[in-house]
Order: sequence, then structure tokens, then C-alpha cells
Amino acid sequence: MSDSLIIKNEVDMTDNMLLSEDFKNKHKWEKHALIYYNSKIKYYDLYNSWDKTDHQTKIILCEDFYNTIFKNRAIDTGYSTMEANIAQAILKKKPTKDHFQVARIALRAMMKHNREILKNEDDFLKVCETLAKVVEVTKEQNGEVKYSWKNKSIVITQLAIQKYNSYNWVNEYGKKINGAFPLNDEIYDWYTQFEKDNLNKVIA
Repeated sequence: MSDSLIIKNEVDMTDNMLLSEDFKNKHKWEKHALIYYNSKIKYYDLYNSWDKTDHQTKIILCEDFYNTIFKNRAIDTGYSTMEANIAQAILKKKPTKDHFQVARIALRAMMKHNREILKNEDDFLKVCETLAKVVEVTKEQNGEVKYSWKNKSIVITQLAIQKYNSYNWVNEYGKKINGAFPLNDEIYDWYTQFEKDNLNKVIA
């Protein structure tokens, strides 16, 4: 091949985030979140471009964000429903790990009600960490709390807070939690507001 056909691409690697020692020492979920933040949110300036982005592209961005959260190791909270705890202890049935806030919904909610998060990398990482947290439920309960899928479309039929408040919860030591869902304070207000705004509507 002649030299004239060789395209030389000189890249300054000194500022390459992927090669930094700090990045190499981070947890996998942090690496994934930082890659999404830099390659999607910052690169495409989603803070300013989201409203002009077509519906199909928004779906792609939400799916990529879902993979950013879901494809990594879940962060266990130690909480499980009473039924999941009993099934594991007596019947030896492995519980299902359930994300009580869904990334596909969270990105849309963020863009609608708290887009300022995108301006700060640390704030965005904190959200990703919260979204990675899971509780343990039975397989049947996991089916109950999932958002409705109709013709491959997401429909919000009930608020997350309402769904999780309907169960009895125990902590990692098997002690019953009195009152509501113990992680209610970690369900973002802007997430709940988006659910309320789109209740019984097709959102994707």
C-alpha cells in the first residue's frame, strides 16, 4: 500500500481517561458510567440536544444507559421481601435481584425534571450508583413490579413507591422492617414525578 493511501491519525493520549491510573482502579460500574457520561452525555451535549433528538434515538440512548446500569454487578442493599426471605430459608429458592428504579425510566425522568445533574460528573455517578442498587424479591413479585410491556412499549401503570410499599420487608439479618419500603428515601422525587406525569401512557 502506498504512503498516500495511509491515513495517519495522531491522537494525544495524555488526556485519555481510559488510560489513567485513577480510571483503572475504579469499580466496573463506575467505569461504565464514566464512559457513558463522556461518550454520550458530554460528546453529544445531551443537556442541550435532548429536546431536539428524535424519538428513536432517545430510545437508543435509554437502552445504552440501561445497559450501563443493568449489565454491571448489582449493589446489594441487604433488603428482601418477607416472601423471598422465607422461600430462600425454607425452600432453598434463590431470590430475584430487582432494581427498584429502572434506568430506562430514570434517564427520561432526569432529562424532564432534573437535567442539571448532567452538568456535574460526580452527581451523575451518584445517580448511577443508586440505580445499581437492588432488593431481593420472589420471581412472581419481580413480575408484579416490572413496568408493563405492550407491543414492545413501556407503560407505567403504578408508581414505584406504591409497588414496593405493598410488600413486607426484612433486613440482611432477617429482621422485619416496620413501616414502608425501607429505601423510599432513595427513590428520587424527579423519578416519581415523571411516573406521575406519564401514568398509563406509552413512553417508549
